[in-house]
Amino acid sequence: MSDKKLIRITSTDRNCIFSNEFHDEIIIKEKSEIAFQSVSMIKEPTRLIVGANNDTGTFQIQELAGGFGGLHNFNLPHGNFSDTNFDTLLAGIEDNMNKALSVNADIEHGTIATVSITTAHIFFVNFERDVFMDTNSLFFEDTACTINGANGQLNKTQDLPTPINSFGLANTNYSFNFTKGCGSLRARINLFANHAVLGADNGFFIGLTQNPQKLKNLTGADVFTLADMDFAIKTPLTTTTTYSSYINGVETTSLLRMIKFDATTALNTHDYIDISLSKGNIIGTVYYDGGQLELFTTPYDYLNKPNYYGFIIPMAGASNIIVDEIRCTLGMESVNSFSNTTLFNSVGVRGSNIGSALLSDTVTNIPQPKPQATASDYIINWPTRDTALYLGYKQKNLTLRANPPTRDPLFIALEGFQPVQDSDIYLVELLNIPLNSYDGFSEGRKNILAVIPVNERNVGQKDSVLQYEANNLNFITLKNDYEFSLRNIRARIVNARFDPIITEGLSSLTFYIRQYKE
Repeated sequence: MSDKKLIRITSTDRNCIFSNEFHDEIIIKEKSEIAFQSVSMIKEPTRLIVGANNDTGTFQIQELAGGFGGLHNFNLPHGNFSDTNFDTLLAGIEDNMNKALSVNADIEHGTIATVSITTAHIFFVNFERDVFMDTNSLFFEDTACTINGANGQLNKTQDLPTPINSFGLANTNYSFNFTKGCGSLRARINLFANHAVLGADNGFFIGLTQNPQKLKNLTGADVFTLADMDFAIKTPLTTTTTYSSYINGVETTSLLRMIKFDATTALNTHDYIDISLSKGNIIGTVYYDGGQLELFTTPYDYLNKPNYYGFIIPMAGASNIIVDEIRCTLGMESVNSFSNTTLFNSVGVRGSNIGSALLSDTVTNIPQPKPQATASDYIINWPTRDTALYLGYKQKNLTLRANPPTRDPLFIALEGFQPVQDSDIYLVELLNIPLNSYDGFSEGRKNILAVIPVNERNVGQKDSVLQYEANNLNFITLKNDYEFSLRNIRARIVNARFDPIITEGLSSLTFYIRQYKE
């Protein structure tokens, strides 16, 4: 006759520690066996509550100088955060850090904040400095244009008028995306002259598009049009007309004419056209000797984070327009990820070439980034110590001296990020019943009764409830060479690293004990 016992223990302990006293004596026979049967528990759904009292931290890329830089506030999104929605928290921190960066701060210019977790569940914040690239064969695509690599000049190769609706006839564009942090796309008017053909358009467009692959199409339905110009500035078409701006293809004219643009004035005083992502806005500005005019400012779409690609479309021949000092702060995503590579192909690896960080020659009022590898003290101050602990940091206030890309300011949490760390699998460990079970993580014998290979998320159960029953009873031998009596049974449920979990309400654990038979 089988001597099999069904035992259920319960707990209301927040760390899911069981300690049950029994009035009836439980006799465990010599060389008995034990098998896990089921578990029911409710994981506490909230690990971090963000509200008005703990929603603001500060960070710094560089010391305050000239009214820019210094400590910036960043806001955490309000809500109750757990393992089911922590990605919302990470995205909110990242976006609000990037929104605080300004091109007028020379180290912030070119910086992008990245907030994420590693595959090992380690939280980190990194302030990378993207490349401020000039024109070169690795990052530029061009059609019917000449790029002079020595001085970064762009010339159109044919001295013919280009209709505004035929952008594919002459254009040049970056094959890596525009930064999603803080940076600029800009160019200077080296030379501008009215076109030799009376009434023909001169000048050029400079802008950002989500559809750079269309610039390779000269005919057909999928050609580049004004509607593909998400953000753009058009220079005057003659020496007596004015600058215009475009948002989603819609033109807005200005009253500003070109100020300095030909050989009659010093080159370092010529007009610059600039489109920047700064303080969370895409801003179009014309910088001229002694002043500047902002043509548009539009909030960046942080919800969708579209990829924009820089382009320049010259509207006249090489003898009439020369553009130089072309620079763009580049991101890491190649246009190849969504375009026909036979039509639009990028060459080289963006990160392999730091490029020139400073303009060689410029009007004095245009913002300039510091060169790559400029050292600075980077600071993060989390709103509260609880916030820091939740993310895996042991301290609330963090400081790191770095000079990216030589040494990135990488703020790595020393502990595992809790929402991810404790919700992959669970372990049932007996605390006062010795078992013949072993664990590779702890590199030795552990009293593991069961490995629960699911969690409350991947079984699709709502409200953080986990109810799991083993498909088969797999018995483990107890380490008892003699009969003994139990009146107290202690156990706990932990995560894969043997760290405590947090539960609420009543937890229930059921298992069988039987006498081993030869």
